[in-house]
Amino acid sequence: MPWTGKNTGVYVVAYGDPARECAKRCLKSVAKFMPKIGRALVSDKPLGPETVCLCEKDEDIGARSVKTRMYEVAPQEWEYVLYLDADTELIAPVPYLFDVLAYGWDMAICVNPGKYAIIKNMVRPDNKDECTYTYDLLGTDQLLQLQGGVMSFRRNERTAAFFAAWHDEWHRWAKRDQGALLRAMHSHPLKLWILGVEWNTSTRYNPVEQSAGILHHQMEARRWKGIINGRLDSTEAWGMMHPDFEDVKK
Repeated sequence: MPWTGKNTGVYVVAYGDPARECAKRCLKSVAKFMPKIGRALVSDKPLGPETVCLCEKDEDIGARSVKTRMYEVAPQEWEYVLYLDADTELIAPVPYLFDVLAYGWDMAICVNPGKYAIIKNMVRPDNKDECTYTYDLLGTDQLLQLQGGVMSFRRNERTAAFFAAWHDEWHRWAKRDQGALLRAMHSHPLKLWILGVEWNTSTRYNPVEQSAGILHHQMEARRWKGIINGRLDSTEAWGMMHPDFEDVKK
């Protein structure tokens, strides 16, 4: 396969104590099961298990801004990139997520678990206006909802355009990133390889034994409690930081 340790890596974003603790587990698991590929941590300071630390501004409480900028921020020598949420963990090697890119696909991404596999069910108390806008744009609420926690992509003109659009679309509401992902994909379609939840196995919804190699310990990395009705980069959002966390935004 054309992907190697020099042109391939994992991209993990972690701000705040909970996310950084999760990222440490994630990066150590990558080092264990995929030791020859790079490990990029995007944060405000190094952790240790990464091969490169990319220091970026902590722009929003959910770290969505720098997540959606992964094409721009990830080491430019990486042609093949695997994005992993900080609260994921490898339990086996996952070369397949790079192999499909080498076969010619632009991106590999997973569906949501259970009833959340359809975008009709992505409505939450804090995102109804964005969902309505998204359904109107797409012409239906009966499309697959794609998870944003695990995805691999190959650098090319199509993925560059998609990621630029994803960041712009996210910035409209600056909240969750899945609606923005769908809108960006609608305007900048990709050669997309869609995978089941086995490749992004939520420990809240699926048995661990079902996993093909990646567990997702959802909510463990979150540094706030409750519902944020406004933007994740707003004063309100920073005020929702849990008082036990050391990095409360001043």
